[in-house]
Amino acid sequence: MDKQHKKQIARQYKEMRQQGGVYAICCTKNGKRLLLSTADMVGSENRFSFSQSTGGCLHPKLRQDWQQFGGAAFSFEIVETLTQKESQTASDFQEEVAALRDLLIIQVDSEMLY
Repeated sequence: MDKQHKKQIARQYKEMRQQGGVYAICCTKNGKRLLLSTADMVGSENRFSFSQSTGGCLHPKLRQDWQQFGGAAFSFEIVETLTQKESQTASDFQEEVAALRDLLIIQVDSEMLY
C-alpha cells in the first residue's frame, strides 16, 4: 500500500461520522433494563456479544443477575440512535448521547431499571 493510499484511508476514517445513541441491556428473566449511552453503537454491541460468549459480566450493576441467570438471559436492544454531525466534536457528540440517555431514563419506571 503506497503512502498516498494510506493517507486517503486515514482521511476517510477521520471524516466518517459516528453512529451512537442509547441502548438497553435487558434481562429476559425479570424484565429489568440497564440504559446506557454510547458514541459507538457497533462497538458496544460487539462488547456485549463478547461478554455473552465468554461468560463475563458486561457491567457491575448486572453482576448479580448475570451470575444467577447467565449471559444468555440478557439481550442488547437499541433504543435510539444518533449520527454525529459534521461540525460536532467527539466530546460534544458524547455529551449529546448522554443527555438523550438521561431524558429516556426519566420516562422509564425506575423499578424496572438496574
